[in-house]
Amino acid sequence: MVLSAALITYSQLVAYFGDESLHLLAARMISKGQRPYADFFYHHPPIFAYLLAVLFKLFGPSWRLAHLLSALFVSATLWLIGGYVYSRSEHRTSATVATILMGANAYVLLFATVALPYGLCLFFMVAAFLLAVGSAEQSTAAGPLLAGFCAGLTVSTYFLTAPVVLVLLVWFVTRNKYRSGHALLFGLGVLVAFLPLLWFVMRWPNQVWTDLIQYHLFYRAGSDLNLWFNLREIAYWFFSIQGSLLVIMSVACLWSGSAEIPMKTKSELRLSASIAFVLALLISIARPVSAFYFVLLTPFLALPASFGLMQLYRADKKWRAILTVLMVAYSLGLLSVRNIWRREGSFVDHHVVNSIAKVVDEVTPPTGMIYAFEAVYFAADKMPPPGLENRFNPSSQADEWLRAGRFDTVCIAATNPRVKEFGLLDQYKQKRTFQINGFDFYVLSDKASTQDRGR
Repeated sequence: MVLSAALITYSQLVAYFGDESLHLLAARMISKGQRPYADFFYHHPPIFAYLLAVLFKLFGPSWRLAHLLSALFVSATLWLIGGYVYSRSEHRTSATVATILMGANAYVLLFATVALPYGLCLFFMVAAFLLAVGSAEQSTAAGPLLAGFCAGLTVSTYFLTAPVVLVLLVWFVTRNKYRSGHALLFGLGVLVAFLPLLWFVMRWPNQVWTDLIQYHLFYRAGSDLNLWFNLREIAYWFFSIQGSLLVIMSVACLWSGSAEIPMKTKSELRLSASIAFVLALLISIARPVSAFYFVLLTPFLALPASFGLMQLYRADKKWRAILTVLMVAYSLGLLSVRNIWRREGSFVDHHVVNSIAKVVDEVTPPTGMIYAFEAVYFAADKMPPPGLENRFNPSSQADEWLRAGRFDTVCIAATNPRVKEFGLLDQYKQKRTFQINGFDFYVLSDKASTQDRGR
């Protein structure tokens, strides 16, 4: 309860990440009748954006609502993890350790409590795992069918979760008592979860191919994002105090010959670690890698790590002090939140975005054309110009329009090379300056005439 309350509070008062605005704006546009892929560029599967769009339709567009949804998904994941560990160990301490490893993780706090699909994915990945292991000795169809649906739902929300489907399918085929029947039911559940995405594929195959496949294969990696960038991002997660402890204690649990963990439970923990391992492999070859992608590993390492730590606790009284030290060290990993936030994106929040959006609303004519980042469009409740709904759109004509002075209002960082290259300060009479993370940010308005530019 304490961790859940802390996550929800953080989501409402502090949480912010620039890339979440992609999903917020997409959901807002869907709620206004736009369709992803067909009407605007969107390089993710549709489930999360549509879920937010439904909430926006019911309660109005709000980043707080999106944050609350993500925090509730993470809180539900904590309950699933705690319940599983308690059912296998019958020790409250074990369940508490597992929930701390999950809920007090810096990357979970930063990236699973915002309008990104990680909270949803964490919940349904863990649910799929629990349904799969729970149906191992049962002949009923509900368990494997629901496991497949939950696993498929995560993939149709975020493609990096695909290993969950693969590993669980292999497990059903090789380890499950009712192999063929359960594997087929699992596959059927996955297929049902894929139906919304398949509907888009059937309606707009070329657009879906361009946004979801072609973009990631050919456009996603910038020229400055190379192998060393990927290795650095991988190291940020694995060599952090929290990442290192999760990996080390998971390995210690699985390699130990302790008879305290029943064979059935150990088999389930190996399955959990296998999911984490294959997830890590896929994430590590992404183009490019970002350290926060590894948040997806957290629950599947927290499960075996919690059992590994509890073996220390029960081994000898002197090890209890070591357990305490390790848990304190893990919790102190939260102190890295500010550094992670600065490293992974601009150090701003929704309050700064709202102040920029307010100025944009004041200086822009009712039918004016705005150049801004997605969070400003969302906060100001403005529809972006065609092609500017997503800054990753490889077909965007933003640069051509900036050069030609087509925008009535321009929101841009002072350090952006386009300011000098396109002479933006000469194109507009009015300039409002904001301080963001120690750097100037401009809101340019009131287009200058040709004569004014020549003076």
